[in-house]
Amino acid sequence: MGILAKIRRMYFREKVPLREIARRTGLSRNTVRTWLRQADATEPKYPKRTSPSVIDDWAAQLTGWLRADSHRPKRDRRTARFMFEAIREQGYAGSYGRVSAFVRRWHEEQTEAPRKKAYVPLAFEPGEAFQFDWSCEYAFIGGLRRRLEVAHVKLNASRAFWVIAYPTQSHEMLFDAHARAFAAFGGVPRRGIYDNMKTAVDKVGRGKERAVTSSYQMLAGMFRFVCKNGIVCGDNVSDIRVPHRGDVVGQVIDGAFKVLDSFESAAQRRADMAGTVLDESEQTAFARAALTLRYDEHKPAPVTERQLLAPRRIEDRASDLWTTFNRVQENILRGGLHGRNENGRATTTRAVTGIDQNIRLNRALWVLADEMRRLRG
Repeated sequence: MGILAKIRRMYFREKVPLREIARRTGLSRNTVRTWLRQADATEPKYPKRTSPSVIDDWAAQLTGWLRADSHRPKRDRRTARFMFEAIREQGYAGSYGRVSAFVRRWHEEQTEAPRKKAYVPLAFEPGEAFQFDWSCEYAFIGGLRRRLEVAHVKLNASRAFWVIAYPTQSHEMLFDAHARAFAAFGGVPRRGIYDNMKTAVDKVGRGKERAVTSSYQMLAGMFRFVCKNGIVCGDNVSDIRVPHRGDVVGQVIDGAFKVLDSFESAAQRRADMAGTVLDESEQTAFARAALTLRYDEHKPAPVTERQLLAPRRIEDRASDLWTTFNRVQENILRGGLHGRNENGRATTTRAVTGIDQNIRLNRALWVLADEMRRLRG
């Protein structure tokens, strides 16, 4: 708080006499009275007093020596005594104390100045986010030097990574890299971090504004970045196929926007599923139907309906249709369930790694859940 504000507070609010204000502030009563009478008075500002010193003519040279010595080992640096003797030979007429004080003040200023750039530490929860980017590498294949586009997928929390090489940076390679990485990690993080790569971003705007490609928007819709398993909607939502003839580019663009429009319908059906509560018998019936989609219906399945309905995390314990669908879907696709084969021997179910089979099971499970939603509605 400025001295003028303090004087006004003491006089008008605390009712302190002028004599006491002058004693506390060290100002004359006339100065205090003048400031109080002027409603628009401003506190005077006095220029900083500069007192010339005999060291001023040598300050630039001393600063240069000190800055250069800061990058040298401590034993190789010039001492204040050495600098004093050096400038005295050049005509310095002052004392050693002035030089020593200058050196000491320079070191104090460097100590108080920020020596490192500010940064924001990043901390991530397990499964919260992943990073994706491309790099260009070269390898000898069949005796020829080939250029490879390498996809890097890294989990932010554990720093676990997945690297795979492709001939180009096309959207097909982008999707395949995500699918393989998520399969290797055993789940899908809640969000992805990308560095403005051309396969995902069409245009960089102001600040954090980005115009993402239609293909990347479809990729974001294919994976639930809030859980650990993927989802593919059935034919009753959208299935766009573009033949390789005619206006292929235009058909792809139209198809992309049709798929994007269908996501709203899928989101609405997902909300309806979340609001449909299933009893135990209905959940068992859903799991039994899912077993017939995965295994031969004429042979006993290696696992039971109860195993498919077992949750793998706390938030999947609800009994609504959407949660039931996700529990069954994840247990079928990820595998790892212990059971017995048709010969009675102990076995463990395998994960679904093939893209075609993965899409077929996802689509069939979605249709099954959507049909149950329709019947219950």
